[in-house]
Amino acid sequence: MATDKQNLLNDVQSRIGDFFRSSPLGDIERNVKAVVAQTFQRMDLVTQEEFQIQGELLDQLRQRVDELEAIVQRLEAGGTSASTTATGAPVAGNPVAGNPAADTPAAPGGAAADPSI
Repeated sequence: MATDKQNLLNDVQSRIGDFFRSSPLGDIERNVKAVVAQTFQRMDLVTQEEFQIQGELLDQLRQRVDELEAIVQRLEAGGTSASTTATGAPVAGNPVAGNPAADTPAAPGGAAADPSI
């Protein structure tokens, strides 16, 4: 008799599950899931790791802008050296910093003058 009750419960559970899967509620659930998935794809979301990397890059760029602003302020105030940052470190990518040929005055026509002449 216990197995008859168990079979009856399994049968009822199966029929209820079939009913919900084939009912409009199941269709609505599938449609909502599809709409949400499409919306997330169109939003072009990034991962937390990508977001953190971009934040670190932004911090580095802010620091670089601050250094360049300090150099500009020194130059505007009559400073003579644009080859170092506000902390005294050489400016990265500065073609003049540490280049002895850049200290040589240019000859007429744009060529560097020969210091031995």
